[in-house]
Amino acid sequence: MNRACRVLAATILLNASVSFAAPADLSKPLPGRLRGGYMNAGNLKLLPKMAELGMNAAIPKFGAIQTPMRPQDAAKLAQWADECARLNLAFMPVFNWWGGHEPSWIKDFNRVVTQTGKTLEKTPCPYTEAFWTEYVTARFVAMAEAVGPRPLAGICLDMEMYGADSVGYGQGCYCDECFTRYLKARGREVKLPPADKRAEAIKSAGEVKEYQAVQRETARKHATACREAIHKTRPGLRIGVLHLDWPSPIQEGEALGFGTKDLPVFCLTERTYSNGFTPYIAEAQKTFRDLGAHVDLLVGLWHSKFPPDNIPEQLYHCGRDSYGYWIYTMETFEQPQYSPLPGSADAHWAAIQKANQELDKLAADAKYQTAMTIREFETPVPPVSILGFVKYDLTPFAAQKPAALPVARLRGANWCYLHARSGDRIDLQVTWAQVGRYRDLARAALVSPQGQKLVEVDVKKDAPGVIQVNAAETGVYGLVVQAGSNAVEITRASHPYAIHIEPRNGAKLVTKVPSLLLALEGGTQQAILELATEGGAEAVKGIVLA
Repeated sequence: MNRACRVLAATILLNASVSFAAPADLSKPLPGRLRGGYMNAGNLKLLPKMAELGMNAAIPKFGAIQTPMRPQDAAKLAQWADECARLNLAFMPVFNWWGGHEPSWIKDFNRVVTQTGKTLEKTPCPYTEAFWTEYVTARFVAMAEAVGPRPLAGICLDMEMYGADSVGYGQGCYCDECFTRYLKARGREVKLPPADKRAEAIKSAGEVKEYQAVQRETARKHATACREAIHKTRPGLRIGVLHLDWPSPIQEGEALGFGTKDLPVFCLTERTYSNGFTPYIAEAQKTFRDLGAHVDLLVGLWHSKFPPDNIPEQLYHCGRDSYGYWIYTMETFEQPQYSPLPGSADAHWAAIQKANQELDKLAADAKYQTAMTIREFETPVPPVSILGFVKYDLTPFAAQKPAALPVARLRGANWCYLHARSGDRIDLQVTWAQVGRYRDLARAALVSPQGQKLVEVDVKKDAPGVIQVNAAETGVYGLVVQAGSNAVEITRASHPYAIHIEPRNGAKLVTKVPSLLLALEGGTQQAILELATEGGAEAVKGIVLA
């Protein structure tokens, strides 16, 4: 992972003449591949269009599943199952391992202890049997029971942890239970060193791989028991895991335990979201084979990251070289402002249909050779949203700009604010910066003190975005930068600016984090500054100078 920190403060009508393809039988390989669409469980009315254009699976997220199953959740699952059955769509609902809802009802759980000995209060240890039995297996079984005799192709588990200290697990947990298990596995006396000494003891002994192997095997046993309980309730049900290809003992154990030769586990990968068809598809499948796991890969494609002209070839080739594709997110067709599409929605629907028509030809003839080839493309940059603009009535402390401004590298979406007087020439340069191997380009926009977008520019590799505007009024102007998974730097600024700490998402900085001054309202007696990282193996240190 890349080292990063965040500063945090705060009525279905259907033409009877339409006929749908036969339902996908996921108990065996699909000649025409799985063609799924992911969406929120509130977007039921998307299903007829999906089925009409050749898609064969619905993958809705049920983000508030808990046990005992609440009546409203059971009713919604049944409603989805009935509609999917009517349209011959495979129904594959998703629930969260540890999302935003889980902390509200799961209170008693064993916490992860990091390599440094820190207890992560918001993160459950993934190797604890009680957590698996009470909160993972129980929910799989409850969902299967809620659907009852209705068709149910599979149930998927989303491992991205929106409610934890970080979104994923690193290479291990060093809690008392995990470390005791390791000592017993090695035939040693159970004598626990202090939590902050355990990882170092393992490293010093050259036993990191052995420690991970014990955790992998523990996860495999729990996943196997979970699978057996699911199949006791619903024989033949497919199990899927989002992010199963993350390199962690928990995911490796799940791959080994959830999948069998007759019913491999689905890996719904997101690592293809913005890159699409690359060698990674073959590499991921080889990695699972080398592990000894039975896995069917489902390739995820984020539609907003691709021009519509490139989507047919991407969906076809991604599907052809795996068990199938899944699209993130169908929700944008219902809510255009949610992950806006480049081009029209009709163009994207047509692209999906074209890909499915090609996959139909592959289903009819396994030796079919499409004329579509993978072409280079530039990742589209969605229009900048200015919904987060905040009006400020502030004036600078000093009349003059300092000789030099420190450069901070901003990742994702951030707001900056600057004060300009009427007639001032506002001159800003925003430069793109690479993070990892992401393809995302960036965009920036300047907003007037009254909240009107004045200018919007692209920010590309080797082509900075330049904003030059004559201030029409005196006041605080907003600069919004949108870099996706990459980052930007403000490399030229005619006026001093402040990075805004947005109440919910904070300010997101990566790699370059200079000394920062915290501006507070007059009369403030106390301020709380929260620092957090995106990854469990990352760390951030803050020093406050009064």
